[in-house]
Amino acid sequence: AKIVDHFEIWKKQYGGWLAPYTDHTVIRVPFMIAIAVNSLMRYYRIRPEERIKTMILEAVDDLVENCLMENGLFYYKELPSLRRLGNNPLVLEALAYAYELTGNTRYLEIGLPTFQMNIKSSGGRGDKEIIGDAVITWSGDGPKRFAQSFHTLAYYYRVAREAGVL
Repeated sequence: AKIVDHFEIWKKQYGGWLAPYTDHTVIRVPFMIAIAVNSLMRYYRIRPEERIKTMILEAVDDLVENCLMENGLFYYKELPSLRRLGNNPLVLEALAYAYELTGNTRYLEIGLPTFQMNIKSSGGRGDKEIIGDAVITWSGDGPKRFAQSFHTLAYYYRVAREAGVL
């Protein structure tokens, strides 16, 4: 509950979940906002409170309104020098949670370009190995990419598939 209070204070102080980047600049960082949303949703599942639902939806709406590039993908950071492809799949989980809370498939549809980009990009050698009943591809991205991708892509895929978006 104390952390939820902190998120409320943060939003009131900056008008959104903006990150102080320098002494005179606050910016949106989509993957960090998604981490906050995804964490709050996990707490919401245990302790559903209207204020948490409201914070989640306002944060996701802010991402959708301010962080999409012309090609439908989310940028990395809001600074002009860093307003380039971020492609972080954590945003997909946040979009899926917004759909879960509202039933509005628009959130899932907005995530389609990010989902498609993430499942196409494997990097590395592309070697495959069959281990038991699994096919393992060695992408070369390492454990960080796996940790950021596996749950979010699987969750988004399941939700979008059940909603008829995929």
